[in-house]
Amino acid sequence: MTTTSFHLRGNYAPVTDELTAYDLPVTGSIPPELNGWYLRNGPNPREDSAHWFNG
Repeated sequence: MTTTSFHLRGNYAPVTDELTAYDLPVTGSIPPELNGWYLRNGPNPREDSAHWFNG
């Protein structure tokens, strides 16, 4: 039985799509000083590796 490492599943899974989203719902308010983009920052491994820092 093969299992996928925890760092390659769920929210940590590799991302293959690049998305641009506009007018997303916001609860509360966004400070006016925030002006820019949110980018996912972290490893994006292409294959299973022994350690999750090796992305």
